[in-house]
Amino acid sequence: MTETAGGRWVSRLARRMGHRLDLAFFTENVGKPLSRPGWSVARVGLLVVSLVLFAVVLGCVGLGLWWVVADFPSWLLVPGLLMMLLGWALLPRLGRVDEWGAVAPADAPRLRALVDSVCAAVECAVPDVVIVDSRFNASAGVVGWRRRKVLRIGLPLWGALEPAERVALLGHEVGHFVNNDPIRGLLTRPALTVFGPLAEAVRPHPDMANAGYALDFVIKAVLIVVSPVLWAVSWALSAIHLGLLAVASRDHQRAEYAADVLAARVAGTDGVVGLVDTLVMGESIVMAIRGAELSAEPGAASWRVAATRVRQGADVKVARQVSVREDASLWSSHPPAGYRARMIEALPAHEALVTLSEEDLAAIDREVAAWYKRAGRDIST
Repeated sequence: MTETAGGRWVSRLARRMGHRLDLAFFTENVGKPLSRPGWSVARVGLLVVSLVLFAVVLGCVGLGLWWVVADFPSWLLVPGLLMMLLGWALLPRLGRVDEWGAVAPADAPRLRALVDSVCAAVECAVPDVVIVDSRFNASAGVVGWRRRKVLRIGLPLWGALEPAERVALLGHEVGHFVNNDPIRGLLTRPALTVFGPLAEAVRPHPDMANAGYALDFVIKAVLIVVSPVLWAVSWALSAIHLGLLAVASRDHQRAEYAADVLAARVAGTDGVVGLVDTLVMGESIVMAIRGAELSAEPGAASWRVAATRVRQGADVKVARQVSVREDASLWSSHPPAGYRARMIEALPAHEALVTLSEEDLAAIDREVAAWYKRAGRDIST
């Protein structure tokens, strides 16, 4: 959201709603074995909205094309093109694969072997593309009309983790391939990804009517008249987007917790708890990694030492509670990390199915050494 007064108000509302939903879900489900979400009233609602969007897209494109070609050329040419443009704007975006940073199996055989082992333990298909980048994060998803599975590993996070925590990270991420998250489903994702970008696209810039002498008086006058309409449309689209996120929130949270449960079965309970606590202290760990990279001995080994020092010196309980408060939002991609750690700790402990030795860890780091250097430059600037 933009940092206007209205944008800040919506962000605060999303934070309050997110906090209440986070707390309610955690209180209701802590200590229970969470499985992936199934069909629910919310999921059916999202499916209906997505199907309506597809129908509207086809209708706009079909009608616009008819207007353009039926009596070409005619006065219907302009509204026909505008109708087709509206259909294109409403077309669900399924993402695309940006393969910069993609790791070929031949270049990192031990990393790909570890990913394959984790996928076998989770019982999911292996990703089509594994990408490393400079973020303190990781993600997995199915993108494009070809539905290619993509696993993205942020090296600052990867380098900060202990062996079992790295397995847990992979287990959680590939768990998204089978955890039935509505935000990743082909038939439910459109409802959650169309209205937000549209709201941003039509929202007028606060200063667009005062753009200086580059705009003549007539254009400025038109903008002043049109701006309130655009604001109203933007707020309506934002309200729809916010409502649909609220509808999907329960299933989305269940899917994230289910991915943690899968990770615990693969990497062991301690691995998942360590991973989540690293995310809880993420900001401090990133600062420590930045300092390590600027020291006399930069590199992955220094990152891990720096991250361990931060975790050993932190009050984990306080950090978890802070995350519960600060990470709450309807727009957050995960439940607060503090809840995730406590949710896993409340379940029966698991032993690891997949282990990573220090030797294999070092070998994997050597395989991606060139990308580590790039990530080091990015994180230290």
